[in-house]
Amino acid sequence: LIAILSSFKSLANYSDHMFGFTELTLDNYKKVLTGFVYPIIMKDGSAGYYDFLGLTVNSLLYSVGGAFCLTVTPCVVAYCCQKFPYKLSKIIVALVYVLMIVPLVGNTASTIQMTHWLGIYDTMVGHWFMKCSFLGLYFLVYYATFEGIPNDYMEAVYMDGGGHFTIFFKIMLPLASKQMFTMFILQFVSLWSDYQGVMYYLPSTPTLSIALLNFTSLASTTTPMQLAACMLTSLPGILLFAKFSDRFMGSLQMGGVKG
Repeated sequence: LIAILSSFKSLANYSDHMFGFTELTLDNYKKVLTGFVYPIIMKDGSAGYYDFLGLTVNSLLYSVGGAFCLTVTPCVVAYCCQKFPYKLSKIIVALVYVLMIVPLVGNTASTIQMTHWLGIYDTMVGHWFMKCSFLGLYFLVYYATFEGIPNDYMEAVYMDGGGHFTIFFKIMLPLASKQMFTMFILQFVSLWSDYQGVMYYLPSTPTLSIALLNFTSLASTTTPMQLAACMLTSLPGILLFAKFSDRFMGSLQMGGVKG
C-alpha cells in the first residue's frame, strides 16, 4: 500500500510526507508511459529502441508463448509415459527424477552456443522452442493426474471406434484442464518477471522486466517514478493473483470417478 501511494507522489511530497495521503498526482505514471524506453542494437548493427507499448508486446509474446510450451509439453509427455508404460517411458520418468536431484550448474554458455548452432538465438520462436521441456516438477504433477484417471475411459473410446487422438484431446485434456490452467498461470507470472532469460537469449527483443531493471538504475529517475514503473509492470501479475487467488493458494488435486 505504501508503495502504491508513493508512486502517486512528487519527489518533494515523497521526501516530506512519505506516509501521507495528500497531493497525489498521475505525473509519475505519465512520465513512465512516455519515457520508459529501452535502447538496443538491432541485428543489422543499427541503433533502435522500444517504447512502453513495444516492451509490453514483447513481454506478452515472451510470457504467453513460453508458458504455453511449458504447460503443454510436460502434459503430453506425462500422458504418454503414464498410459503407455513401455521401457522408454520408464527411462523418461527416471530421467526426470535424476535431473531434479542432480543440479545443472554452468550450462548457460553451452546453451547459448547451441542456440547459435541451431540458428534460433535471439528469436522469439527460438525462445518458445527452448521452453518445450518436460523436465521438472510439473511433469510429475501431470503424471499423477493421468494416473488418477481410470483406463476405463480409454477402453470405452476404443470400443466406440475412437483412436489415440480422440482419447487425448476429447477425454484426457478436458479432465486435466484445471491443472493445465493453473500451471499456465504460474508459468506466465514467472516468465513475466524473468529478465535473465531475455538478457541471455533475446538481447534485441527486450521485455518490460529487463527495461525496468535498466530504468531503475538511471540517475534521472526518482523513487516515485521507479515505484510507478514497478506498479505498471507488475499489474498483470497482480490482476491474475486477484482473479485466480484460489488456484495460487490451493493444492493441485484431482478426484476420482464417481459412479
